[in-house]
Amino acid sequence: MYPLITVYLPTHNRKDLVPRAANSVLAQDYDNFELIIVNDGSYDDTKAILDKFYGNNPKVRIIHLEEPKGACHARNIAIKVANGKLITGIDDDDEFLPHRLSSLYENYDESYAFVCSGYLWNYGYKTRERFVNERKIDLNDILSLNEASNQVLVKTSRLEEIGGFDQTLVACQDYDLWVRLISKYGDALRIKNATYIAHVGHEKERISNTKNRLLGYSQFFEKHKNLMNEKNITNQGFLRIVANEEKLSSIGLLQQIKAGYPILKLRYFISSRFKYLAMLRKRYLKHGKMS
Repeated sequence: MYPLITVYLPTHNRKDLVPRAANSVLAQDYDNFELIIVNDGSYDDTKAILDKFYGNNPKVRIIHLEEPKGACHARNIAIKVANGKLITGIDDDDEFLPHRLSSLYENYDESYAFVCSGYLWNYGYKTRERFVNERKIDLNDILSLNEASNQVLVKTSRLEEIGGFDQTLVACQDYDLWVRLISKYGDALRIKNATYIAHVGHEKERISNTKNRLLGYSQFFEKHKNLMNEKNITNQGFLRIVANEEKLSSIGLLQQIKAGYPILKLRYFISSRFKYLAMLRKRYLKHGKMS
């Protein structure tokens, strides 16, 4: 008997996007799951749409919150009421590929803190694969870069034991949780190939704006800097540079490359120095044209 897997789906004012996320969970080739949708105080038609299309589905539970308190508050509520032995999540603007749950479960091993996979970064017109090679992720790896993406499959009891998502952080809450899981339970496993689509080409309001991202990375750094070595600290500095959309100097690039991830950093160096070309590239990835 395959164990029950809980999927949590927080949403806020995404009435046009959340059905795609929910439907992608319901289309899984792994049958034994429950979907918990937490409507975080939406004031558009999200409540009516969720009740109409999913209210009578036995695999779906819908929790409506009167006031919005943030995605991590909504996730923590879902974790508390989850029935699944294992749990994972999806953002309301993203999408599961049909084999996501089965692929993660087939590779799940309690000796790892959690299992995760690569994903597809969908710009609108073009899609790019990210982190699609199989590897173990240790504490040193995760403290330099979030190589686990924004969702993992983990024992529900482990999330309960470490207190779930840290609601005091304004961003990087998932990243922080993965660090705490690896710190407590050991290395994680990332499986080969993508099972998740992150949609970044839509015009809806983002959960984390530039100011929040920068503050979130700063909070993350202060929380975990006692665990970091010199390379981790350098890489965290790079993440804050990106979050703040700063230019990276030639000297800064050379210093950063010494800490690893040369291709990632070279790409950012070019885009930060040639912002008009970067804007044209983004326009092409999103619309298929530069004008």
